[in-house]
Amino acid sequence: MHLLSVNQGGARPHPRGNGRQTGIYKEPVAVLTVTPVGVAGDVVCDRQHHGMPSKALCCYSGDHYPGWAERYPDGTWAAGTFGENLTVAGLTEDMVHLGDVWQIGAVVLQVSQPRGPCATLAGRVGLPDFVKVCLEVGWTGWYVRVLAPGDLRAGDAVSLRQAHPAAITVREANEVRYAATPHRAGLLRLLAVDALSDEWRRDLSELLARAG
Repeated sequence: MHLLSVNQGGARPHPRGNGRQTGIYKEPVAVLTVTPVGVAGDVVCDRQHHGMPSKALCCYSGDHYPGWAERYPDGTWAAGTFGENLTVAGLTEDMVHLGDVWQIGAVVLQVSQPRGPCATLAGRVGLPDFVKVCLEVGWTGWYVRVLAPGDLRAGDAVSLRQAHPAAITVREANEVRYAATPHRAGLLRLLAVDALSDEWRRDLSELLARAG
């Protein structure tokens, strides 16, 4: 397990227009300086959904890019396409658990929630139904909070420092969160994870209230 690429970007016009800007267009850089609130020099335009301490960095598995290229050969599927700061090799949503603590050199990260695919991502890749497809295949990525800051580079080894005892994978969390019918037991299990981000805790609590 290692970093395939470390990525950051500036503000660019939003793919859906309306005069907005977005920071989803990330490009590989030589060194990524990680802070408790995100990446130094990285632009976050939508502060309501990105850039908060519990979602300081977005991670995506580079193992998925060949699969996307096979599904959509006319697209450009390279590190940073999903707006991720860290493109990782050897890790997927089936292996990463909510609350897991990972170490990369001096940097320590904790998984806080799955990455929720959105309309901005669909516009970025030029596929209107991409949110639905991402959730169906489960290749969403995940967010982490920063427990210890530092610099990261492509090639850095990634190691599991502490597995969370609940052992709920990112894929399982997505299945509960986006189920057609709210599942009370599953929602309660997710809400019991102490490392869960405030955003997901709020959303899951609303689903739980609807589940009765």
